[in-house]
Amino acid sequence: MKRIFIGSSSEAKAEVERVAKFLQSVSEVKIDPWFEVFQPGDWTFKKIEHEAREVSGAIFLATPDDRASQKNKLVNLPRTNVMLEFGYFAAIMEHNRIALCKYDGAELPSDLDGFNFIEMGELGSEKIDKSTIDNAHRSLSQWVNNLPDVSEGISLVQPLHVYSGKYRLKSVFKKWRDISLGKNDCVHIDGHLCLILSKDGMSGGGWVYGELSVDVKGCVTRFRLADEITDAFFNAQGKLTIESLMHYRQRVEPIKGEKPQEDGFEPNLSGPRKFKWSLTPTFAERLILKGEYKNTSGEKVISQAKVTLSRL
Repeated sequence: MKRIFIGSSSEAKAEVERVAKFLQSVSEVKIDPWFEVFQPGDWTFKKIEHEAREVSGAIFLATPDDRASQKNKLVNLPRTNVMLEFGYFAAIMEHNRIALCKYDGAELPSDLDGFNFIEMGELGSEKIDKSTIDNAHRSLSQWVNNLPDVSEGISLVQPLHVYSGKYRLKSVFKKWRDISLGKNDCVHIDGHLCLILSKDGMSGGGWVYGELSVDVKGCVTRFRLADEITDAFFNAQGKLTIESLMHYRQRVEPIKGEKPQEDGFEPNLSGPRKFKWSLTPTFAERLILKGEYKNTSGEKVISQAKVTLSRL
């Protein structure tokens, strides 16, 4: 039997049920909808890692949930936690076992340009063009029929590197958005990093999420953030290199004081911005990775921070 996880925003629960009903009409499948998998008190990323090892495939519904500014225009983005879950599954499973269903009006991150997705038409509309429905059903049917069957207790996922896991993230910037920070300035991130690293340590992925606190030249505010880890690997010197892409910045606290510049203080920070991390492992009571990360434009450093990752 095939077992399929379906992820979506809370607003799209009815669409999850419609997709599940169609899948069960074309194949013998067991559906794991997100609202039955995740229970109050669960550690979400641990639950995702377990689920990704147990299912044949995963479907994510990219619906136009949240209004945001991107490249100086207003767009509708899929819910952040849905894209976080999508990225975490993609880091663990083969891409051909993941289906991304895109609904009209949903703007996908630019780094997914090469990812094949299924056009689903307008969310909740009873007037969707028949050819759109037929094409979506045909694509979903072909996808599910190519999935492997699962057996209880047997994982379809390869073993991971011992450094894979969840880390507490603390970073302190010495330069942020092209502002060199003085002794009275403070910009820092407090959050978590979830890393999935191949057994040989030569490739990986994952997500970063948390809060960015800014106190620059008397201007104070705070952002919620989420970044995607697009690659991770060990170099010849034993250092861990991580490459990440800014996915989401949303201001969650009103600005206090006068802004020193416009860049960096918008309600939704624009991107994409790429960061490169260089980390050295140390061992005390638990694994700790220390180093720095940078965002550059050519040879110019735009942002730079000291980073500490503590294994949880």
